[in-house]
Order: sequence, then structure tokens, then C-alpha cells
Amino acid sequence: MNLAAPITSSLLSQVYVAVLGVVLMPVYLRSLGPEAFGLISLSFLAQGWLSVLDLGLVATVTRWSSMARAGAISIEGFVSLWRVVFRSYLSIGLATLVAMILLVWFFAEHWIVHQLAEPNILLHSLLLICGVAVMRWFCELYRAVLAGFGQFVWLSSFNAAIATIRFLLVLPLIFWYGIDVVGFFVFQSAVAVLELTTLVWVTRPRLNAKQMSSNRALRSPPSDLWRFTLSMAFATSSWVLISNVDKTLLSGFMPLSEFGEFTLATFAASAVLLATAPLTAVILPQMTVLSAEAASDAFDSLFRRATQWLGLLAWPGCAVLALHSKHVLYAWTGNSALAEKFAPILQLYAIGNALLAIGAIVFIAQCARGELRLHLVGSGLFLCALVSAVVVVAPRFGGLGVAWAWFAVNLAYFIFWLPLTLRSRGPLPYTHWLRHDVVAPASGAFLCTAALSLIPSPQHRVFLIAQLLLVGLLAFFFSACGSSWAREFFREKIRGATSESTTVQTFEKK
Repeated sequence: MNLAAPITSSLLSQVYVAVLGVVLMPVYLRSLGPEAFGLISLSFLAQGWLSVLDLGLVATVTRWSSMARAGAISIEGFVSLWRVVFRSYLSIGLATLVAMILLVWFFAEHWIVHQLAEPNILLHSLLLICGVAVMRWFCELYRAVLAGFGQFVWLSSFNAAIATIRFLLVLPLIFWYGIDVVGFFVFQSAVAVLELTTLVWVTRPRLNAKQMSSNRALRSPPSDLWRFTLSMAFATSSWVLISNVDKTLLSGFMPLSEFGEFTLATFAASAVLLATAPLTAVILPQMTVLSAEAASDAFDSLFRRATQWLGLLAWPGCAVLALHSKHVLYAWTGNSALAEKFAPILQLYAIGNALLAIGAIVFIAQCARGELRLHLVGSGLFLCALVSAVVVVAPRFGGLGVAWAWFAVNLAYFIFWLPLTLRSRGPLPYTHWLRHDVVAPASGAFLCTAALSLIPSPQHRVFLIAQLLLVGLLAFFFSACGSSWAREFFREKIRGATSESTTVQTFEKK
């Protein structure tokens, strides 16, 4: 099973999209203003909340399209399943759009704290946000089909192209034509229409009704389908609540301009999750295939390797963001006051996100096997703890209190709940997995970054960015030194190069 091409393409695409965000978010903040940027932050928040309405259908489509690719179910059966899911998704999407439009006035008048000169700007922006969010939410269903059928390279290229249009091509309209935030969201609506239309057109050949034969069509869903779907619905809803409840509560009492700056810091911390997202998207279908083939040894091997791969992507960035948070924010935004105020928030969110990213491999394994009971219980406990903490600390301590709650709950989940989950899934002990696959790569990254933090930092932003990049590269190197998979990988490369050199020399002597 060759994972190099899909992982590389997904990683490059995600890195490109992340770099666009890193470069352009401060540009939006300066060119459109802090309150307009706060509205852009709300659009990201709305997109995240819509994932609650996914109801596990996207994960179900990914799993069953992967099984169809592996031959565990027929293509005809999968197409029948798709029809059921599509009707459900379409009904949910239309009902959601109507509900969001009806609630726009409440949020504009009673929830969002703003000082916009024209109230209609807020109202029109929120209406456009609703349309964009629903269309982009619907796109995920078609992405699930393509991911399940292994079209990772095409998806990666398409995601990069859409991100370029959404984030980069809007800049000429801002600088040359002076569009305001409403014009910004009109442009985003047009891009969302283009994105959805393209995905429908590319996916249709794999869902062609002519492929179905009347005697082989799946006339009723498999017996375990709805049990798995309902489990995934709760898991997805829990994740959305976990990742958005803090920002949602803060948006109700924090001024729109300050909320945008807080979101900027959490966006910087999300680089850890963005770095690992391509790998998780690739690993889930592959582990599903191995589970369907009952290849337990290969499944466990991929589980351990994937943990170390996630660590190599997460720990170096986490170490830099946590130990150089003030420098990162200043180098990014050029705003020393913002960097001073939000550096502690970036530190705590970065570490919490890294723990969440590494622990995701356990959920991926459970999802691939269709065994989500323990994950559902754990997600429920995590959610209750986080919501309780945020409700208590957010009104009193603001963003910093929420950041501490995020870090503490993630740490507790990683230390106390994951051991129970791993103990239930087979012979791999938690302490062995933690020591060899988690702590070893993390130690190299943090020790290296801590040592380099003693070096004085330059004042000029260009040199500061260069220094941070160098620190990140060195952190990645030392993290790789702590990874058994990375050491074996480079050992094989060196052995192969040495063997090839010896063969060439022998041939030349002859």
C-alpha cells in the first residue's frame, strides 16, 4: 500500500492553504479593519458549527466508499446508500439555511457587540455568511466520496486552487476597487458556488445510476449502517462543540474587534491541527481497508507509524508556538501590543491542539473498525468538562481563562481517558505507545526549541521570521531523531545509497 503520493499531496496542499492564511489574515485585519475581521472570524465559526448537522454522514460515506474500493461491498450497494444519504443531507441543508436566515436578526441585535457605522453592514454580512457556510458544508459530502475512492491527489490540487481563489484573488478587489466587508462576502459566495459545482461534476461518474443493476442494488441499508452513522453523528457533534464553544461564548460579550484579535491568536495555534489534517484524512480510508481485510498486524503497524507521523508534524510547530509565542505573533502581525496580550493564549492553545492532534489517531482506529462506544463516552466527558470550565471562566477571566480551560481539559483527556481506550483495542499498552511513539518525538522538539530560545532574537521582522523557521527545522530534525520510524527510514536510505555506491565501484573495477 503506497501512501507516499496521497500523504505528500495532501500535506503540500494543507501547507499551502495554511501559508495563505498565515500571510493574508493580518492583511485582512489591516485593510478591512478589526470589526470587519471580526465578521470574517464569525464566518469561520459558523462554518464550524454547521458540522454539527453532518450527523456522521460524511464519515459514513468515506467509510463505505473505502469499503466499495476494497471490494467489501458492491459499487451498486454504495450508490444506493449514497442516494439515502444525499436526500438526508439535502433536507438538512435546506432546513438549516432557512433557520439561519430567521436567526440572523437576533444575532445582529442581541448577541454581537459592535460599533459599525451602518447596522445594515452587519445584517447583510450575516446573511451572506449563512449562504456561504451552507454551500461549503454541502461540499464536504462530495469530498467524502472522492476521499473514499482514493482521489487524494486531485482533491489536494482542487483544495489549493479554491483556497487561492477565495483568499488571494479577493485582494485586488479590496485594494483596487475598495470593496467593504459585504463585497468580501459576495465574492466568497461566488467562489462557494464554483466549488460546489465542480465537486458535483467530478463526483457524478462514480455515482452514475447506470452502474446499478436491478438485481444487485442495495434496497435497504446494511444492518450496522445507522448504528455507525448515529455514533459518528455524536462524535462529530462533540468535536464541533469542543472546538467552537469557547469562541462562541466569547463572541457574546467580547467586542467584535477584540474577538477578531483573539481569533487571530487561536488561528495561529490551529497551525498544529492544520499540519496534521492531511495525514488523518489519508489514514482513515487506509485503516478502514485494512480493517475490512482483517489484516490486524498491518493495522497495528500503521497505527504506530501514523502516531509518529502525526508527532513529526505536530510537535515541532507546537514547540515553536509555545516557547516563542510572543515572537511568532509579532513576526506575523507586526503588532507588538497584540503579541504581548495574546502570547499566553497562543501558548496554551498550541499545546492543547497538539495533544488533540496526537490523540486523534485513536479515534481514527476506532472509526475504521466501526467501534465508537468508548470514543462516544470519552467525547461526552470531554465536552461536559470543557463546557463547564468555559462557562465558569469565560465571563470572569476572558480569553486567557478559556485558554487555560482548553489546555487543562485536553491534558486530562490524554492522560486519563486514552489509556482506557488503548487497553480495549488490543495488545498495544498505553505506556509503550506513550513512551516510544509520543514522548520520544515530542522530547526532541521541545528540548531543541527550549535550548534555542536562549539565543537573543532579532528586532527586524524579516530576520525574526528567518530565525523562527530555522528553529522549526531544527526542532523537526531532533523530533525525527526521537522517532523510531524516522531513524529506520533514514537508516534504510543510507544503507541503500551505500549499497548502490559499492555496486558502482565494483562495476567500474571490472
